[in-house]
Amino acid sequence: MEHGSLQAGRETVSVLYEMTTTLNRGKRETKGTLRLTQTPRAELSWALSNLTGANLVTADGKKRWIEFTRNDNGSCVEFNALTAH
Repeated sequence: MEHGSLQAGRETVSVLYEMTTTLNRGKRETKGTLRLTQTPRAELSWALSNLTGANLVTADGKKRWIEFTRNDNGSCVEFNALTAH
């Protein structure tokens, strides 16, 4: 797993994440999992509880919008991010 951070509004927490990308009908589909290494506050807690989304800042400094698809109390969060091919 790689180190990164999760951002929602002004809130940022550290995470460990892994992603895989596949080609699906001409679009790259990226899926992954992350583990929170810090306790989220209000904005990220709300986003995780409601399975909305947040910015994932990757190990190389790039920001990606991710949509949460499953949350196991922050110990394992699954997500999707779609980008055009």
